[in-house]
Amino acid sequence: EAHKVEAEAAGTVAPEVVFYDVTGHSLGIAINGTTFHRLINKDTPIPVQKVEQGFSNAADYTTQLLVEVYQGENDYVAANTKIGEVKIEGIEPLPAGQHAFQIEFILDLSGTLSTICTDLRTKKQYTGSFVFKDFTRVSQEEIQKKQKELQALMPYKVRGNGHPPATV
Repeated sequence: EAHKVEAEAAGTVAPEVVFYDVTGHSLGIAINGTTFHRLINKDTPIPVQKVEQGFSNAADYTTQLLVEVYQGENDYVAANTKIGEVKIEGIEPLPAGQHAFQIEFILDLSGTLSTICTDLRTKKQYTGSFVFKDFTRVSQEEIQKKQKELQALMPYKVRGNGHPPATV
């Protein structure tokens, strides 16, 4: 607020500051159970929506598929973190590669990743939602340690009113 008052007094306009969040990890799906296919890359501004087509059944005459959702940076899913899965059941048994699916990821500001898998032949949709609340690999002890380190770097303690302590 103080910079706005000073800017008005000086006859200038204070710059507008915009804050936004970004994805901490890439988000994607497993391909053939081993390869990580990214749909949303790390450091993408949130909210974000990404749609990709061209996914198909890898096995002959299957009647169900499992779309496994991961976060991470490694090209191999085993090195990433599984965050959920969407089951696609009741599909027509066709030879490998004959089905066509679209995968859509929607990551909102609340940390919810909505996954929509659409069978492009039948237009039927299969959905799953995964919440990233308190989802971290960092231990509570490490978070507390970093908070103490940050507090030690502060030049002074701020009083409840947002001003530094008065000096005499």
